[in-house]
Order: sequence, then structure tokens, then C-alpha cells
Amino acid sequence: MPNGHYSANPVIPNLWIGEEPPPGACIGEHFDVLVLAAREIQDARKYPRVAIMKVPLEDDGHPPTEDEIGLAIVAGWDVANLVSQGRMVLSTCHLGKNRSALVAALALRNLGWSPERIIRTIRKCRGEDALTNQWFEEIVRSY
Repeated sequence: MPNGHYSANPVIPNLWIGEEPPPGACIGEHFDVLVLAAREIQDARKYPRVAIMKVPLEDDGHPPTEDEIGLAIVAGWDVANLVSQGRMVLSTCHLGKNRSALVAALALRNLGWSPERIIRTIRKCRGEDALTNQWFEEIVRSY
């Protein structure tokens, strides 16, 4: 669905994970909601004509704070609700591998998926280096 200017893949039909789209990308042509799951990528003005969900998670080289875990959990509920309503959601971060995957994984947990199925599916669609942040994987397993 997205053009060749950025990398994004479907996890399930209405939920995609991807890297940061370039400014001005026509995200609204394909998605109803764009999740910005990276603290350094929060400028909604770059993406007109699409609803924005801000989830400012710090880089994934550090354990997430309690506030960040809370933000991710709330976003997971919101994304699960949107997907259940048939809305198209793209969860993004810098590379589309860990922070965006955490939000998508928590949405899938809220939709009743097992942690093992989530991790296997996300790695299949985004690559074996997706959702490899040890803290994020533990959040998904213990949620």
C-alpha cells in the first residue's frame, strides 16, 4: 500500500508497522491514524490529512520509564479499539522495529493474541530484528 519512499508492513489487515514516513508523505491516502511512537518524531505538521496519535517513547537503548510504559499501554488500547472499528492504523518510529512494534504488540495483546504469536508475527513482517528490545519484549510477555 505505501509507496516505495518508506518501509511499512501489515501485521494484520488494519494494523501496519513502519519507519518514519518522509515529511509530506500522503499517509492519509492509505491510513486513518498515524502513530508517532518515537520521542524525536512528534511533529504532526509533517503529516497533513491524517489523525495523529503521539506516543513519545525514548530511544530503545534504555529501559522505558513507568510513564513511557503507561503511554504505550494506553496507545495499545486505543489502537486495538481503532482496528476493531475497521480503521487503518500505521504505527511508526525511526526504523519501524521496536517502539512502533511495542505499540502494535500491545494492541494485539488487547485483541487477545498470545505474546509468542505476536512476537513471531511482528518479526515475520518487519524482520528478525523487530521487537528485539529486551525490555519491550518483556512488557509484551508480561502484559
